[in-house]
Amino acid sequence: MGAVSFQGARLKPYDHIYYHDYHGWRDTKTDCNEAFNVFIPRRAERVVAVSFYTAADNVTYNARIYDRFEDGQLLDELTAQSGTIAHRGFHTVDLNTPAVVTRNNDFYVYVGLSAGGHAYDRTSEVKVLLDGPNVGPKYTEGPPPPDIRIWSFNFDTLGKMQLEAGQATLVPSTSEPGQSYYRSGSGWLDLYEFDNSANFCIKALAVSIDADLNQDAVTDVADFAVLASGWKTEAGDELWNPSSDLNLDNTVDAQDIAILATQWLQDTFVVAHWKLDEPSGTIAHDSAGNRDGTLNSSPIWQPMTGNVNGALQLDGVDDYVSTPFILNPNKQRLSVFVWVKGDAPGQVIISQVGGTNWLMADAREGKLMTELTTAGRFARPLISQTIITDGKWHRVALTWDGSNRVLYVDDVEVAKDTHSAVAGSDAGLNIGAGKSLEGGSFWSGLIDDVRIYDRAIIP
Repeated sequence: MGAVSFQGARLKPYDHIYYHDYHGWRDTKTDCNEAFNVFIPRRAERVVAVSFYTAADNVTYNARIYDRFEDGQLLDELTAQSGTIAHRGFHTVDLNTPAVVTRNNDFYVYVGLSAGGHAYDRTSEVKVLLDGPNVGPKYTEGPPPPDIRIWSFNFDTLGKMQLEAGQATLVPSTSEPGQSYYRSGSGWLDLYEFDNSANFCIKALAVSIDADLNQDAVTDVADFAVLASGWKTEAGDELWNPSSDLNLDNTVDAQDIAILATQWLQDTFVVAHWKLDEPSGTIAHDSAGNRDGTLNSSPIWQPMTGNVNGALQLDGVDDYVSTPFILNPNKQRLSVFVWVKGDAPGQVIISQVGGTNWLMADAREGKLMTELTTAGRFARPLISQTIITDGKWHRVALTWDGSNRVLYVDDVEVAKDTHSAVAGSDAGLNIGAGKSLEGGSFWSGLIDDVRIYDRAIIP
């Protein structure tokens, strides 16, 4: 059995990767040297890099990002970069000038290549050979270890599988009209019409523009005041505040106000928000997206007795809410805010299946704590000195910024430490129960207004 080790690895420096090719390079459109993908931003962001494949050596590329595509023409160029790539394969090009894109306003990533054509994803058959006495022919380059799957590629036509003798499985890809285009003559054609499962392998890598300058989770007049205090300042000035330069042009001006306006009064970085205000039913609706939770056992809706409108009452025996996957704390920052009212120590407020208990009351006195920590023998919880199981409403929170764990009760910091890493999981959450639904971990009391952010928030 072999192994691969990585040294000096770091978290990806991007907040969002835009793409349509779910499986990467499956085929090459050799008669196409110009293509673009259409993306819709979920928030204001800076596109700082683009990724694409080259199918030949010594290829000159021309990468551009546009703001509009109208009447068959790409218009309003936001940034451009060109160069030469020596070897075929997958490449990420950092943009010297990032492109600023705003929420729900389409942008268009164009890549022109001098040779080789464009790589694209599509539904295709993938050859799979499994070693073993009764599992098809042997791999021609020597038998692999048992239970190892091998995808056989001819590199010159990477993605076109060599389906001789052996087993193959159909791996589907999906696409929609208006996602990928290629130039044909003097015009642009939709790749969907060529193959309705195909998309070009062109990606945009972005970092979020944070107009919440005071980090309180909402963009409002306080943030405008921060920006205004540096109005018309430039990099190097005495009053220069780089966080106010939202479009990175080294001056604070009307363009920065325009970006701030796109986030005005928005809870911009919330990725899931269960208000728990439903009057009935078995679904806890996510007002921030489509990650609705499911009520398990028999929680009771309390439309009039929540701290913020309604709430959900749990019995401390087997009631809880399960949700789909939200985020993996091992891969990104997070904040969790919840209103709770309970009186039993040792119970869990929110946890991640296959991961850790994010927020809970300690078993001895009911103090707020988190078990979000590193895996292994060096794991240690963070425990505050503030009791939350006193039968009163409390807003409890956990933030993780990649280096620090911080606990809050009623918007006041109550515990903090430095941590090198935390354990993660790609599974969903349990609201009101432990990560493994252990007996004694179920919350007894009320839970209200659960919010998850993909960054560290200062309440």
